[in-house]
Amino acid sequence: MEKTSQSLDDTFQNIDLRMNNLREISSRILTTQQFANIYLNERPGLLSFYSITEIIRNYIIPNEFIHDIWIYDRNNMNFFSSVHMLSMDSFTRYGPVYPGLGKNFLDIADSIRGDMWIPLNQVRIFRTDYSLLTYITAYPYSSTHNNTVVVMFINEAILERALRVVIPYQNSTAAVVDSGGQIIYSLNSSLNPALAKILALGMMENGTMINRIDDDDYFIRIMHSQQNQLTYISIIPYRELTAEVRNHTQVFSIFLLGIVLFGSVLIFLLMRFNYKPLREIFRLYSSFNRTIKIQNEGEELGGNEIELIRKTLENISEENKVLSKKIRQVEVLSKPFFEVENTINNEREIFPNQVNKDNILKFIDGNYQDSSFCIQSVLDHFNISLSNLSHQFKSYMGTNISTYISNLKMSYAKELLSTGDTSVNDIARKLGYFQTSSFIKRFKSSEGMTPGEYRQRL
Repeated sequence: MEKTSQSLDDTFQNIDLRMNNLREISSRILTTQQFANIYLNERPGLLSFYSITEIIRNYIIPNEFIHDIWIYDRNNMNFFSSVHMLSMDSFTRYGPVYPGLGKNFLDIADSIRGDMWIPLNQVRIFRTDYSLLTYITAYPYSSTHNNTVVVMFINEAILERALRVVIPYQNSTAAVVDSGGQIIYSLNSSLNPALAKILALGMMENGTMINRIDDDDYFIRIMHSQQNQLTYISIIPYRELTAEVRNHTQVFSIFLLGIVLFGSVLIFLLMRFNYKPLREIFRLYSSFNRTIKIQNEGEELGGNEIELIRKTLENISEENKVLSKKIRQVEVLSKPFFEVENTINNEREIFPNQVNKDNILKFIDGNYQDSSFCIQSVLDHFNISLSNLSHQFKSYMGTNISTYISNLKMSYAKELLSTGDTSVNDIARKLGYFQTSSFIKRFKSSEGMTPGEYRQRL
């Protein structure tokens, strides 16, 4: 179970990094100079349309996680995607339709403040249905983009593929839950009632538990993200998790039983054919095991042959038991060796292009105070993939990279709070938080008090 827990944590952290990147990508799109130049045009021309679609495609093409990105200009009521520019009339005919949502998508886009998730849905776009999650974020804080909404459509298939690797069991599921307790994605919707019971009990702390639900024991793993307030939950029937161990035990027992039966049949056949070869077997066996001795080499076996056979079989059975114990001892002794060997091999791995952990830490320590600094900055600088960076960083530092960067920013926030009169709003923006409320929640989670309370205690 420890191995399963680690695999689940690694997968959840990888997905969480992708989720965190969504807001960073939306910010990068809106802060590009090309977008700023054409944003105020009530009727953007063809050149402006191609400029915006090019900006969007630059983020979609290398990121299989994102199906498409739409930008809604609430001032001029224009819509842009990676391939289309739509007026309000065109949007009404071809824009996203959510049959299972019960709300008009445009009403949501017009009223949203901050960000929100729309759970997995069959979304109809340009009269074609797609299985998508939807992330929507608005930017009320910017004077340039104070009425801009960014909509990101997330491929369900990518989430399912990542989770199926670590949860191949039947009657199991993994889910993503937002800060309001809404299940925005579930690998197996038939287990959503069980998820709802977990949420109702308030079991949202990080960790592992064995809990009984509907007369069955379940292995439950929970990971809560402090970056985006999402919670990742896995539910696996305990009997399925331990089935592999039971199967191995049964196979080994059958194997040993087969050896004993085969040996017994072989001895029986030898007895049937010729007594002389059987006596030679006794002599050979007694030379290796002195517990059986033939007292009179010159006598015929006579009535003693059955007793000798019985003793021989008993001794073979004892030898098999000893051999079985030795096999188990070898297995136990060999396990730490391979674990140590794997640890040594892992420690010998380095980052691509000879980038070691010192260079990574130096880059982060030198740039984390920049408001635009994020995980994507590290990926771009060293030209490495998100999954590779995440795995290698945790193997060296014992924590994931997003938590490391967040802790640095919280330390910088405390420094700003204690050395000047910079407002909390300005500090939040300096740290790259697009909403002050998100910064306050993160600071309170880290320090146990709000920034204002921290400043008052100085």
